[in-house]
Amino acid sequence: GYLSEEKKEKIKTVIEETGYKPSSQAQTLRTGKSKLIGVIIPKINSSSISQIVDGISTVLSENGYQILLANTFNNERKELEYIHTFNENFVDGIINLGTVSTKEHAKAFRNTTVPTVVLGQNVSYASCIYHDDYNASLDLTKYVLGKNHKNIGYIGVTDKDKAVGVLRKNGFLDAANSA
Repeated sequence: GYLSEEKKEKIKTVIEETGYKPSSQAQTLRTGKSKLIGVIIPKINSSSISQIVDGISTVLSENGYQILLANTFNNERKELEYIHTFNENFVDGIINLGTVSTKEHAKAFRNTTVPTVVLGQNVSYASCIYHDDYNASLDLTKYVLGKNHKNIGYIGVTDKDKAVGVLRKNGFLDAANSA
């Protein structure tokens, strides 16, 4: 409500003298915003994941948000647990660096009440940001074969990972088979 300038100055003086800091829990209850974003990652010891998390953290910080980081150790069940935990515990959003997409993931994300983004996978149940893994692998393989390299190989990940495990592998195989 309205406060006179005199009262505003008195309140400001008391805050400065006492070092008062407002309760973040009380502010969250009042505004409905925690200024926290839950970020779920598959593994913390990956250079690409750490670069992505650094970028997310920088942008969130610049916009007054803090990051809550959840490491799943490439465990699908852990990932689902964190989706539920973040949804139930006052985060303003969830970012999932997805490696797998199951029916349980779709259900969990559809049941969230906060905005969600999935990075690295093209899914229908959440907003997503992903690479063109198939064509990147296809073009790279064609380039290598175009340099007259004959004995090339592919090292991939589990086929449960649609983007990196399936699409990249298919791009490699399609380029290799067309050579």
